[in-house]
Amino acid sequence: MLPPSWLAAACAMSELFAVAVDGRAALLGVSSKQWLVESPKGAYTTARTCADGTRIFEWDMHVERTAASAATMLSGDSSAAAALPAGVEELISSVGTAAALRPRLDQSVAAAVRAYRGIRPGGGELKITVLVSWETDIGMDASSSTCEGAAESPTRATSRPHSSVRVHVGPLPPIPP
Repeated sequence: MLPPSWLAAACAMSELFAVAVDGRAALLGVSSKQWLVESPKGAYTTARTCADGTRIFEWDMHVERTAASAATMLSGDSSAAAALPAGVEELISSVGTAAALRPRLDQSVAAAVRAYRGIRPGGGELKITVLVSWETDIGMDASSSTCEGAAESPTRATSRPHSSVRVHVGPLPPIPP
């Protein structure tokens, strides 16, 4: 769930960024740093585009590193491993390998880039921050709303550990002089 402060900030600020969670995009007014600080724990990477925003530089390396980090974090999370070993194994198989993680990353990155280009058409290089997070507790999960729509997705009960792929997209900052 996205914190309400992000929604308020997005509606009040003129500088908007695009985010996507599991392929569903929205516009928010928070920097990638604030977004990461307020997001659940997980494995993240920050990439940049090249070729006027049409390709991600060293994308394969970013995917592999993020999957390896997720697998290491999940394996080392003794509380999760002790509580739900089968669930943790399932999470590792879904986010701990580049082959399993890549389609989910591609889907969310594409959604966030499309949303960003919808408000900032044209070229220009982009900064793309990806976060793979997981929840090992059984409980409730809710989606967030956006400025465009006040309706929230219904809350659903989670019966097993699950993961999410989150992406933040904004302009690549200029190179300092």
